[in-house]
This record gives sequence, structure tokens and C-alpha cells, in this order.
Amino acid sequence: MTKTAPNVHTPVLEKEAIEFMKLTPGAKCIDMTVGLGGHAKAILSRTDGKLLCFDRDAETLEIAKERLEEFGSRVEFVHSSFAEAGEQARSHDFGEVNAVLFDLGVSSLQLDTAERGLSHKNDGPLDMRLDRSEKLTAAYIVNAWKEKDLVSLFREYGDEPLALQTARAICKQRPFTRTVELANIVVEVYRRRGWRRSRIHPATRVFQALRMMVNREPDALKAGLSEAFELLVEGGRMVVISFHSGEDRIVKRFFVEQGKRLNSGQILTKKPITPSAEEMRYNSRSRSAKMRVFEKGVKQHVKKV
Repeated sequence: MTKTAPNVHTPVLEKEAIEFMKLTPGAKCIDMTVGLGGHAKAILSRTDGKLLCFDRDAETLEIAKERLEEFGSRVEFVHSSFAEAGEQARSHDFGEVNAVLFDLGVSSLQLDTAERGLSHKNDGPLDMRLDRSEKLTAAYIVNAWKEKDLVSLFREYGDEPLALQTARAICKQRPFTRTVELANIVVEVYRRRGWRRSRIHPATRVFQALRMMVNREPDALKAGLSEAFELLVEGGRMVVISFHSGEDRIVKRFFVEQGKRLNSGQILTKKPITPSAEEMRYNSRSRSAKMRVFEKGVKQHVKKV
């Protein structure tokens, strides 16, 4: 992987992901989270096969279409969550595929778009929806949920150490409509606890937890993994890149459960693959990335006597 210019989308763990997918001539693959098309381009450049791309963000999907236009009919696109991947894939003649890739989280473009409300760095509405057709927003959660429910959310999806204090401060100060308003409250909570500036902004975990709930990411991931497994042919591989400990636990648990089933397959990564020091230097988004890989088993066929 070569270094790219600033503001150019850089796929995380690109080289490692492509190698583990074990792409062969004519392979059929699915990119469950095409984003801006970085991994997709690498896949299509490695094989002469076909690729089906999913994304729930319609705006991002249009960008991916433009960037992958050179591959013509070898690539198809679906505006949908990967939670419904099975039915969609079969309708596009991708009922049996050789490899599936998940690159979880959000893109730098989505984070940098203030009107999305995904980042504590940019002032924007408390929205956080990846699919604008959905109704639930971060503003509703922050302003309407009970304190105890906010505490649970921040702990479970954000690993937030000051979940109780943060939830309490939010409930006292609400309503909130802007991202900066919410971020400032979280910073104030940390300051009262003697916080000093560090690499991770205090509001990072809270914003992450809200985004995951707004988009129902954990539930979608569980469903998507099951859908993907059913689509894989014998010997096919599933590659998952996650950026949050909760997501990684879901992936690890799913792989372990599948590995225990008779002839269902094996985990190819005893420990998750993480980015090299070099990649983390030029692509800060990769810092928390973990990649796990599963290979679907070959069924034992019993000969009839």
C-alpha cells in the first residue's frame, strides 16, 4: 500500500484483506460496506471476476459508483444495509460467492461532513443517520432517553468510563441540537475529573455510542455475518475489519460459534490482524482496526452404498 495525499480515501489493511480473501480468476465477491470504493477497487484489480457492493449511505454509494466506473459490468451496487444481504445478493445472481469483506465503521468523508453530525470536531445537527430515510436521530436519544438508558448505551457501545457522570450532565443540560454543544458538555465532565489533553478527545466514545445506536450497527452486524456465511461457497472466506471492541467481540463470537459446528469451517486468524506502525503513521483512522478471517468448511459427502 502506498501513501496517499491528504483527504484521499485510504482503505485500512488493504494489502492484508486482499491477501486473505484468496481471490482467484473469475471469483464472485461481495463488499458489504463499499464506502468510497477503496477495497472494492483493490478487489476488482486483483481478479477478473465480479463484485457486488452494498452501502446504506446513498450519497457515499454514488461516489463509489463514479470511482469504480472503469470496471463496467463487473461491479454492481445495492443501496441497502448488509443485514438484508442474502435476499439482495440472490436477486443479483450472487447466491454463491467466494469471498465477503466487511469494513465496519464510517468513512473520513462521512465524519468530515458537518451536516451528518457524526463528529465532535465539526459543528452540525445531532443527526448521525447513515441512511437519511431512517427516523431515529442522535438528538432524540440525547434529549428523550432516561439517564439510566444513556448510561447503559455509553458503557455498552462506547466503553465510556465516565458513562454515569456524562449521562447525568446531559440530562441536566438538555435539550441539545448541535454536536458542539454535546461535545462541550462531555469535555466539562472530564475537566471536573482532572482530565488533561490526550490523543483521544473526551467526546469520542459518546459520539461513537450514539452513532452505533442510531444506525443499529450491532444488530445489523450480527444479521450481516449470518447472511454472509450462508452466501459463501465451501472454502470461501469472510474478512471483517472492525474499529470498536464491541464489534470485534461480535465477530469473534460468531467465528468461534461457526468453528464449533461440524465441518462449518475454521478461523484463520488466531489473533486479529492489526495495522503496521507505518500504516498507522500515514492513516490515523487505522489505529483501532482489527481484522479477523474465517474460511467456510468443506462438507463431508457420504457415499451411498
